[in-house]
Amino acid sequence: MKNNYIPIKINNEYLMIKKSLIVEGLHDDYEGFRVLLRNGEDIIRIYFEEVFYYKSIDEMYLSNSKISIEESMYGKIIYKVDNSDLINEFLKISGGKGFYNVEDLVHYSILTDDDCIDVLSTIPPLIDFL
Repeated sequence: MKNNYIPIKINNEYLMIKKSLIVEGLHDDYEGFRVLLRNGEDIIRIYFEEVFYYKSIDEMYLSNSKISIEESMYGKIIYKVDNSDLINEFLKISGGKGFYNVEDLVHYSILTDDDCIDVLSTIPPLIDFL
């Protein structure tokens, strides 16, 4: 089955960008996992309290990453991915063992101009502007 990208609403609105968006930093430490994005002068922080798996890859190496994303969703940067291949990959790597309920794992995808950051979590991210 093909990955299905669904934009996420934050406070009942889509997180939209109009300028070029770049990854300013990825931080994984005792405070949690944070993605910092620069949109012109603005910094967007996407915070995950609990992360089971994440990966970041340069967009140029992904041949079909945005194929299933509708053109009407352009400008939205964070998605929930249904029918996720990444969840299946994680289950193979982890042997399906862990302190989580598989049904609660959610695949979030953050897409910028140059990068694709995928995160598996059981808790939705918090997003704010710094």
